[in-house]
Amino acid sequence: MPLRSWILAGLLLAAVALLVAQTAQKHTLMQEDVGLYNTALSAPHTLTSATLTQAITDMGSSQRTLWLTNGTWALTTNHTIPANLQLSVPYGTKVSLAAGITLTLAGCPQFGPPGWLIAGAGAKVNVTATGCPIDVYKFITGGSGTITDPWTGWDSALTWASGAAGGTVFATATARDYRFKCGVYKQTAMITLPGHFNTVRGETHGGWACATITYEPIGSADADGYYTAWTFGNTLGQGGVWYHRFENLWLTSADLTKKKRGLYFADARDVTIRNVWITGNANNCSYSGSPALTGIAWCDSVAFDSVGVFIRGREFIKIEDSHIFANHPLYIAGTPAVYAGPPYTNGIPHNLDVTSLHNIELVQIPSTHPTNLHNAAIEMDPNIFLTNFDISGTCSLIGGRHSIYMDQSTRSSTYYEASHTLSVANCRPEGNETNDYRFVFKGLAGITVNNWQGLFHGVTFRNIPIGGGGSGQGFYLQDVAYVTFDTVHYENSNPGYHPENANVAVHLGPGAYPVTFLSTFLPNASFMEVAGKQCMTFNSGKNSRLGPMGGAALVVFDVIDDYSAGGCPQVTTPTGSPPTESGPVVAAAIPFTPHIQYSGSVSGVTYTDRSGYWTRAGKLVQVYMRVNLSNKGTGSGLVSIELSATPGMGDLPPPPTDSAANFNQGLQLHYANITLPSAAVTALVPYVPPGQKNVLFRYQGTGIPDGTYLNAADLTNTTLLEVSGSYITEN
Repeated sequence: MPLRSWILAGLLLAAVALLVAQTAQKHTLMQEDVGLYNTALSAPHTLTSATLTQAITDMGSSQRTLWLTNGTWALTTNHTIPANLQLSVPYGTKVSLAAGITLTLAGCPQFGPPGWLIAGAGAKVNVTATGCPIDVYKFITGGSGTITDPWTGWDSALTWASGAAGGTVFATATARDYRFKCGVYKQTAMITLPGHFNTVRGETHGGWACATITYEPIGSADADGYYTAWTFGNTLGQGGVWYHRFENLWLTSADLTKKKRGLYFADARDVTIRNVWITGNANNCSYSGSPALTGIAWCDSVAFDSVGVFIRGREFIKIEDSHIFANHPLYIAGTPAVYAGPPYTNGIPHNLDVTSLHNIELVQIPSTHPTNLHNAAIEMDPNIFLTNFDISGTCSLIGGRHSIYMDQSTRSSTYYEASHTLSVANCRPEGNETNDYRFVFKGLAGITVNNWQGLFHGVTFRNIPIGGGGSGQGFYLQDVAYVTFDTVHYENSNPGYHPENANVAVHLGPGAYPVTFLSTFLPNASFMEVAGKQCMTFNSGKNSRLGPMGGAALVVFDVIDDYSAGGCPQVTTPTGSPPTESGPVVAAAIPFTPHIQYSGSVSGVTYTDRSGYWTRAGKLVQVYMRVNLSNKGTGSGLVSIELSATPGMGDLPPPPTDSAANFNQGLQLHYANITLPSAAVTALVPYVPPGQKNVLFRYQGTGIPDGTYLNAADLTNTTLLEVSGSYITEN
């Protein structure tokens, strides 16, 4: 071979060798350039915990992506992937966590499609990386995400931790952002997020049914007996945790064997529930004898006490664009009673402040509860101190004995303040299958200037239509001050005037004043019922419109100083049945308990039954009293039934006038089982002598001296006295 050929061949071989060397070197540089590190390159080069531990050590503080080569990695010890390393699990790679092992990811991981995780009993993945969304569906261990084959394992495989507050003013806070891709998820574990900054949400573009969680609880219940799907905040009190969001999700359950709570927020601030549905997924929430309104609900057939949403304090609560079908759709309470005071420096017991319900549908199913006598679409805890509460937008309250039930009459007077500043607007109640009041608000009785903080006040009803369809009643108010009705419409409540369906539009019980009506229309034989000392103190005038207030655009009911002197001439009792379409305000019958007295000594009197009712129109008092003895006891003297020495409201009726000219009494008596003193007695007449405060019973007949009255000796152990009629009072 010529020399030139040898030279050319040598140059060609050198070029090839250089190219091979450069190619090999470039391959190593490409891995470094993109920050990848094949974890299996670390000793002992097996797909085990030992290799992963060594790889973390080999990388040190350099920023790399730990790439797990294809195969199944068997991790048998706890691991923490530091923030400078990003764990990458590509398609085809699986990670098997031994029982009880936790894999903590301080750096935001990269996962391929779901199915990479194999979790032993109690094994967890804890994503602590700041600002890293947690895509829940990537942590499933089974299922295909359909209604017949939902994704499973995600609820027990993840460590459900909260974010953290920044600690100083304007400091950046960390958050946990749990995201649900569209699909169906099966949840069996109860999930608690105890700290700050928690977001749980489905895909925004997918709609409420895009991401569905079907809850089938197992294990033990909470301390109070509930199986709670999602708990936010500190259930032990004094949490005051910030920022929780639950949105764009459908939470449902086919379980009927366990008492469940859907969402529970305890001592929490800044809560948003938005675009959420909570229902059952089987049309079987009913009980024996249940009325028509049954069906798909968050339900248990044991006690019918499952709760859709339970709010327990503290402030800035928002429920928006949501639909809840449950035994108890919404239960509202205040913070736990653990705060010391007064003064209260860290929190107020039972307080909930600044709450907004906007565009809601709450359906109480089954509509008549077998044990809860006051089931409602919205139920308030008896001890709640509720302030700045607002319902707006569209509001549909369906089913239940009531639409809203708030009874604070048993609330402890030692708590700091009573509820105030409540607004209920645009709510349409329907499907109430009992003849009861749709809206019930009761405060604490006995409030004076010395304990004014306990006065329940500031309630507004606005733009509310009620159509009873022949049954049902409207609003029941007792010991609530400064109430406003603005454009409330109570129509066709009881057109046939069925006595068993007392069509009361508004009941003003004791302590309910002042009450103002603005442009409120109460037509078609609807009653205004007054059971306290209220008087119609202002009426802007009457027109051709219907209703108990004469169609007036502005009416005020209040207590007047001279009530005891003359009563309320505007408050009357209808004399006919049915009342006219423009019938007056009705004075309610006040119940009281009559009892037998003897003018001498008395003891041991017992009764088979007894009852009493009274009402008044101005100075005219109408009364009914019945006593049926089971033992007349021991004693002596004249027999009487007590009236009151002073004006009684919700107690004994006021006494008759002291005037000697009081001959206009219209009392009558029915009696039985009395031993008459002689055959000459032909009548026994109820009578209140001038100056007396009690009803005596005067004998009449030929030869019977005037002033002969029924005596204790004349009674038997089965005596019946039944008095009814009217009399004049000056009180």
